[in-house]
Amino acid sequence: MPNSYTRIFIHATFAVQSHAYLIREKVEKQIHDTITEQFERLGCTIIAIGGMPDHVHVLFRQNEQKSLPDIIQQVKGFTSHHINASDMIPEKFAWQKGYGGY
Repeated sequence: MPNSYTRIFIHATFAVQSHAYLIREKVEKQIHDTITEQFERLGCTIIAIGGMPDHVHVLFRQNEQKSLPDIIQQVKGFTSHHINASDMIPEKFAWQKGYGGY
């Protein structure tokens, strides 16, 4: 349709594998910055990001050209790889399978 316009906002949540408390205060900003950077690379605008030591909440405007599962998979894959490669935390880091999108 010509002149179509969409604006989709998603509140996504995803957890650290086994709900381990690995997002500690000293690395929380770095992890959130990495997540934000990846969302922006995918053409999504971050409105807010936060969470707890075992999970993250992200409110973002979805890039209409990409599916939600593809966005979340890309963000989780990139960030877990980056966290492990940069030795941000001493433990092996992984996100739990799945996510919530509202």
